Amino acid sequence: MHTETPTKTETLVAGLTETEITDLKTKHGEIYVLEHPVYTDATVIGRRPTRLEYDRFITEAGDDRKNVKTKALENFVKRAIVHPERAKVEVLLDRYPGLVSGYGDKLLEIIAVDQRVEAKKL
Repeated sequence: MHTETPTKTETLVAGLTETEITDLKTKHGEIYVLEHPVYTDATVIGRRPTRLEYDRFITEAGDDRKNVKTKALENFVKRAIVHPERAKVEVLLDRYPGLVSGYGDKLLEIIAVDQRVEAKKL
């Protein structure tokens, strides 16, 4: 079976061309496709969150005021999403507010928050 290599103008993922993906990688380093298996219109491109962003998230999430923890995760997610632009992300999260948790979980996984560290006594 013969498959053709996409041209630099063909859409590959999330409405982006190969050239646009390359540009995002150049600008942001490692990037990831965050997609939902059912809500196919909810695909975004995120970059690896920084240590400072993670520290900020932990600080914001530690606030005990009502709704602050949810807002902390939303802010963390919004900072890491590089495509689509912010206004479209807002519309997307208004339509599917629960995606904040899904995106956030994956972004936290990318920076090893879910990794189990083992200790052995020497």
